[in-house]
Amino acid sequence: MVRLSRWIALSILSLAGITACSNSHPEEAHENESVAEQTSQTALKATDSDTSQGESASGTTNQDLEDAETTTRDATTEEDSDDATAHDGSQCATGTPVEVLNAYVAANPVSTQGYEWGPSWAENHWEPCADLSWITLPIDRGTASSPYRIALFHDGEPIGRATFEDYGFHPTVVRLDDTTIRVTYTYALDGEATATASGRAVSTFTWIDDQDKVVHSGEVPPSP
Repeated sequence: MVRLSRWIALSILSLAGITACSNSHPEEAHENESVAEQTSQTALKATDSDTSQGESASGTTNQDLEDAETTTRDATTEEDSDDATAHDGSQCATGTPVEVLNAYVAANPVSTQGYEWGPSWAENHWEPCADLSWITLPIDRGTASSPYRIALFHDGEPIGRATFEDYGFHPTVVRLDDTTIRVTYTYALDGEATATASGRAVSTFTWIDDQDKVVHSGEVPPSP
């Protein structure tokens, strides 16, 4: 557009000069040449003005585009960062349930009574991202009344056992919600045989996030 305007201005100048030379007397030609020159200068000024305005408008548009691109890049970066924070698994442990079980047994090889564990018979409810998960461990070559341990995990990391003592008889463990499990213990009442044990004690274990620990409530079997 700028080049076209300059070409028109130069064309006007050329035509004016030709007309002045061919059709006028010297005095008239001189006057016509002056008029043509003034007309050409006016046209050139108008062209320069249009060019300046076009450059100004173009500069504003480019700046707006640059600002828009910057805003888009920033928004995309923030979104990507949020996705990374949400999906990178930073709150989850690594490994498989079997690997975690074996690592736990290696670090805690015996029950509170001194018996070795039988991990092949463990009930593995370990989860890498759960607020509270567990593994129920029996001893090796145990009987019905042999001790069991309930090992607890938060975000897949071991946080200790459910109770200070490992109690006999197989416990029943159920999940109540993401942070709570309920354990029903069995024990033999006075005079009862192992096969007919009817005593029950019910406990709940809840992960409290703002306290960073498990809180126990309820009952446990009496100590032998």
